[in-house]
This record gives sequence, structure tokens and C-alpha cells, in this order.
Amino acid sequence: MRLAPDKIKYLSKKIAEVMSEDEEIQLLLKKDVVSKKIEKIIIADLEMEDSIEQEVREMLKEHSQTIRKEGLDYESLFKKAKERMIRKRGLVF
Repeated sequence: MRLAPDKIKYLSKKIAEVMSEDEEIQLLLKKDVVSKKIEKIIIADLEMEDSIEQEVREMLKEHSQTIRKEGLDYESLFKKAKERMIRKRGLVF
């Protein structure tokens, strides 16, 4: 996970605060409850991204000899493979 728990909590509170101040948004729950729900969503998304990245690493590891042998750029392959996996699963990051 790229964000520290404190940063996630801060961002969640900030988002809930901005939502509560927006005249076009009516919160049906208390601001702190909304903040906690936002926090859980952010954590779930980050965990999903971590999982996808781990799958990509494992996939590229299986082809590591070919990657080295042909002098392919690992970072470029990683990025492309991650984007394909995200698209294939219908996700947005």
C-alpha cells in the first residue's frame, strides 16, 4: 500500500468534510461514518492494486529469462501488463 494509514484517514476525513459542505450533496449519515466508509473504500482499492501488482510480478518472473535474454525493459512490461490486467477485469485506477 502506497499511502500510510494516517494519510488515508486524513484524506477520508477531508473528502467527507468537503462533501458535507457542498450544498448539492446531502449526507444521510454522520460525517464521521461517511469518513470511515470512504477510508474502507480507499484501503480496499489500494489492496486490490497491490494484489494486481503482485500477480504481474509473478507473471513476469515466469518469463524473466526471456526478458533478460532479449533485453526487454522490465518497468515498461510491468506497466503494460498491469494496465491490461486492470482493463481485463473492468477496473479503473
